[in-house]
Amino acid sequence: MLKPEDLKNKKFNKAMRGYDPAEVDKFLEEVRQELTYLYLDNANMKETLERVTGKLEYYQQMENTMQSAL
Repeated sequence: MLKPEDLKNKKFNKAMRGYDPAEVDKFLEEVRQELTYLYLDNANMKETLERVTGKLEYYQQMENTMQSAL
């Protein structure tokens, strides 16, 4: 998985008639910032999913216990 640090540390070789290094660096910084946001958002969603899954399992067990009691 590509990480924000990978973009921060990426270096390109310079060549004749190549892209403007400042423009490339600016674009890579924008992409790195967006990737950082998405990376953190994904981690938060995984945490939320684990928490909700745990609650669901708890309520499913509670339901099974109530059905057995009836």
